[in-house]
Amino acid sequence: MRLDGRAAGTCSATGRLSLDAPGDVTCTDAEAGPLFASVEAAKRREAEARARISGAPEPYSVHATADTVVRVLAEVDTSALEQAQRRDEEQLAQAPSPAESAARAASAPSGDRDADRPLDCAHRMPKGAVRSGKGWILNTAGANGRTETGEACLKKPPKNKAAKRKPNPFGYAEAKAAVRRLGLDPRHHLSRCHIIAARFGGSNKLKTNLSPCGQLLTNNSGLGMSHFEIEVAADIAKEPDGSVRYLVEPVFRAPDSSIPRWFSMIAVFYSPTGIPEHVLSRTVPNWVDGGPAGVTNIGN
Repeated sequence: MRLDGRAAGTCSATGRLSLDAPGDVTCTDAEAGPLFASVEAAKRREAEARARISGAPEPYSVHATADTVVRVLAEVDTSALEQAQRRDEEQLAQAPSPAESAARAASAPSGDRDADRPLDCAHRMPKGAVRSGKGWILNTAGANGRTETGEACLKKPPKNKAAKRKPNPFGYAEAKAAVRRLGLDPRHHLSRCHIIAARFGGSNKLKTNLSPCGQLLTNNSGLGMSHFEIEVAADIAKEPDGSVRYLVEPVFRAPDSSIPRWFSMIAVFYSPTGIPEHVLSRTVPNWVDGGPAGVTNIGN
């Protein structure tokens, strides 16, 4: 959010909404309130000064703008339907009598029919994905070569170390130029952010797993990408036999943009039996700090 051209913070929220009914998801920007009060007070004093000169009430306004990004992740758990269909097929093939069906149902152990089949994202591997641990990772690129999405099923993910030397992703040259125009040194203010983190098995060498990003705020701040990854890793450690459906998407202003303006991050956690448990999400602006305007979004 920006108030009269000044950065006024950001916020994010996650909610569960019905697919067939309206609903609301709200968040509160804690930084905006004090800044609005300060800006509004200054505007009011200016208007009062003009009114004393003109002898008539003088209007004033506070110009507020906000970029809103909405990301929706919907998934239907079909495991119960699949189990019911398999039971129906077995009954039709064997054509048992009602008495035999009742006897077999009574003697079958509850919940063990498909105990060896995973009910989570691990067995729904999309085309083009590569195995990673017991899950998978899928990186995609747009028509112009820019990084578009990173999607993963995190199940026992391998822990890679972030490499000191990584290739320059699409848009990195433009991002360096944007940082230099702000009078800043790209060596300290620009990074190559992982889309799927190395700690989750993400590649250090694949250009489509990297994207140009602000180093201090976007990558390493308390509201940045790395901190979100730390939160996800901590929740994985609490239930290591579960799985996580993980989606990271650079958000661009236009089809021909080369530097993202935001990064949308969503993690849906599943129990070892494949039951959705909770969701974490964050939208991270692609910010650098220290230029003439203070905080600047380098996305184009």
